[in-house]
Amino acid sequence: MTISAQYGLIDQKEYFNKIVASKSLANYYLLKKGDFAYNKSYSTGYPYGTIKRLNKYDKGAVSTLYICFKPRNIDSNFLEQYFETDKWYKKIYKIAVEGARNHGLLNIAISDFFNTKHYIPKSKDEQIKISKFLEIVDEKIDLLEKKKEIKLKIKEYYIQQIFLEDWDNKIKFYDYKPLNEITFYQEGPGVRNYQYTNKGVKLLNVGNFVKNKLILENTDRYISKEEAYGKYKHFLVDEGDLLIACSGIKAEYFNEKIAFAEKKDLPLCMNTSTMRFKSLDDNYLNLNYLKWYFQTPLFKKEIFRILTGSAQFNFGPTHLKYLKILIPPLDYQIKIGNFMDLIKENIDYIDIKIKLMKQFKKGLLQKMFV
Repeated sequence: MTISAQYGLIDQKEYFNKIVASKSLANYYLLKKGDFAYNKSYSTGYPYGTIKRLNKYDKGAVSTLYICFKPRNIDSNFLEQYFETDKWYKKIYKIAVEGARNHGLLNIAISDFFNTKHYIPKSKDEQIKISKFLEIVDEKIDLLEKKKEIKLKIKEYYIQQIFLEDWDNKIKFYDYKPLNEITFYQEGPGVRNYQYTNKGVKLLNVGNFVKNKLILENTDRYISKEEAYGKYKHFLVDEGDLLIACSGIKAEYFNEKIAFAEKKDLPLCMNTSTMRFKSLDDNYLNLNYLKWYFQTPLFKKEIFRILTGSAQFNFGPTHLKYLKILIPPLDYQIKIGNFMDLIKENIDYIDIKIKLMKQFKKGLLQKMFV
């Protein structure tokens, strides 16, 4: 088993899609359901590692690099919630050997770990009340996350049905056109680091694409107005352009790296690893339909066929000239785009509720634990 900060103690096969432990378990600790394990490996957002309880399985084997323990004289559910806070970090900070970090692991002696002191309510009844209240919040978060998973499956189902089902008939009755005959597309220039400035015109980069929106408020990449409106003026983004990240991303994240340019985003200059699309005839091709077409398995399959062997999406105009897309009548394109947008908006709304609930719980944890 391994410890994930997000998923807790989880089977390696489920988490890594393979077993990374040795075949012999002679030198592993055996955990039983309800036992805790401390992973001393630090990562972004978890500077002192993570402590998780075994909940999902009746038992499991973990590396001896973990510190394992069974709760005594304390409500186990309360303890699990306590380790979701950062209140125990300062205890670890005091015992971690300064400057000694071996292969991503904090250097913490087992005896020092168990000698740390923590502030907890003396009354077990109070511990239980706190944990039960927080469990109700967790249940609400879990329900929202399950609801989101269902909506995502519904979205994938409709993408499959709308774009791929009954393909042979769709080919007969719909147009099937090369992308370069129905769109203008353009990749951004290779702006060099020495050209970056602290102000001027924002430069678009892959990191600005977040869940189908452009997030530019905190960008630190600019190009001077002289260059933007000079030699790069034909790379300036227009309102309504369909923008994508086309390089250095895994296929499973590509769907989130597609967004329309809005008026608030301008002025904006394209940069390397990004592309934009314009319809050559708005009465023939609806760009919102194209946005959803890009998210189909069919599009990804065609891209990988052209790329031949690449594990990442790294494509540009030279690759897209070989690509054809299915073009139904315009009114049907618009209906498809609007329908898929409604599903996406519903998922985004659930996402917001999950985020707010997690913030609410974080606030509770800060107040309930010393």
